Amino acid sequence: MPRPPTTTHYTPGSRRPSLPPLTRAALAAARAAYFETAAYLGGRPEVWAALAAACDVFREGDVAGAAAMLDAVGVVVPNGRLWGRGVWDAWGNGYEVPVWCLGEPEGVVEDEEEEVEEEEEEVLGDGDKKVAVRVRVSATGRDVIVRLDEMEHVAALVAKVRDAAKVS
Repeated sequence: MPRPPTTTHYTPGSRRPSLPPLTRAALAAARAAYFETAAYLGGRPEVWAALAAACDVFREGDVAGAAAMLDAVGVVVPNGRLWGRGVWDAWGNGYEVPVWCLGEPEGVVEDEEEEVEEEEEEVLGDGDKKVAVRVRVSATGRDVIVRLDEMEHVAALVAKVRDAAKVS
């Protein structure tokens, strides 16, 4: 019996239709959309926020900084891999981080109309309210207490913990 005319059949050596190439802007938008909606998958919102920040730091090449961020929120990575279902919090929730959130997939192309805009960093808070944060450094096993403005970013906390613990 012959195949219906609407059926396409793959034969070895023939060209398959391909998807359009992935641009850097589309990849960044996909990462942002994933972490904005990830809290609906389960788990705690503060852990998802720390995972997003740790992925950003990891992509910049700062593995120790990413590990410090995850330690600060009580996340453990028992198999040593952030991607997949290898991330757990202190409450027993599992978190899935796609590998494309940690690095760049093959075939990513530059945007054709990429406009480089320098964003001015917004200064948050008035600097009046300071909070003390106690962090246990996994490398040394001791607690470090640092003070920072309540509106400072997690990256500032990581830098202060590194300085206080003398961890590179």
